[in-house]
Amino acid sequence: MKDERVMQSTNKIWGEIGRLAYYLAAASFVVKCLFFGFKLEDCILEYVIMIGAPIYQLFRMHQLKLAYSMMTDKRRYWKREAVVMLVVVVVYIAVMLTRSELDVKEALISLVAFIVSFQAVRLLIVTREEKRAKRLEKEFEEDSQD
Repeated sequence: MKDERVMQSTNKIWGEIGRLAYYLAAASFVVKCLFFGFKLEDCILEYVIMIGAPIYQLFRMHQLKLAYSMMTDKRRYWKREAVVMLVVVVVYIAVMLTRSELDVKEALISLVAFIVSFQAVRLLIVTREEKRAKRLEKEFEEDSQD
């Protein structure tokens, strides 16, 4: 039987390895698209990792009855949100500049559509998780009172 401290340290290390793999996949995706001109079909593994990891995390948190509140500090949340959108816009513009065959109007429409859909999904998940966190907190308070 392992000591609880050793198990927590091991889990922390595995979490860091997973986070590193996620960031490496994201960096690989950006480099392949920006510098080498690869299409999505050429970067499918990175794309699956970037999309699948957060979805897997969300499902596991639901299975383990954990709530991840993203808006603990609303001011910090919106600053981070602005930084994420700025990075997306800068990367998108860089990609568009490397590909001269694309129409500017079409590129702007697709950028706006992406930002709107990204924010809508993010807002939906944030509000849903906040409600779930309150429900789980209430459920666990009732269990501890019994």
